[in-house]
Amino acid sequence: MTVLLKNKRQAFKVRLVFWFLAIVALLAIAGGWAIFQSYGLGAADGGVLKPFWERVAFGGFVGLFGILCATGMWLYMSLYVIRLAREGDQVEFTTLSPFGQSKQVFPVSAMASKTDHDGHLRTTKFDINAPWISLRVQGRLFPFILDMQSDFVDKKRISKLVTQR
Repeated sequence: MTVLLKNKRQAFKVRLVFWFLAIVALLAIAGGWAIFQSYGLGAADGGVLKPFWERVAFGGFVGLFGILCATGMWLYMSLYVIRLAREGDQVEFTTLSPFGQSKQVFPVSAMASKTDHDGHLRTTKFDINAPWISLRVQGRLFPFILDMQSDFVDKKRISKLVTQR
């Protein structure tokens, strides 16, 4: 089996961000529930419980925001490749999951397209360089994400996956 990409250091950071956002989601749900139960009871709010629809809307928004952040990061983890290997006509993608890894195998003929992204963002305070590749596979809604700052990347062989199909 030929390894085309291996990523441990960056994968640890991605998983760390996921768990941080999972905790934020739990806190947001708790905060939304507290808002639903007591919004308007504070002296600054008038001391009278706000109408039901207002408490549902405000508390629901807070809880939903946290859930969406964690769900988005979970989706990102499921697309973020930590190991890419090829054996014959098969390509094995290993992605992150909250507690481990997930492996998926596709034929080389299913590799649809590859897009290189320079990942360069320059602002007045920051100069970020995080190149990546999106590798689209037939039959999948979202492309896989290949981080070019991985521990090992064979960019030439990754490019051949799409051209040899």
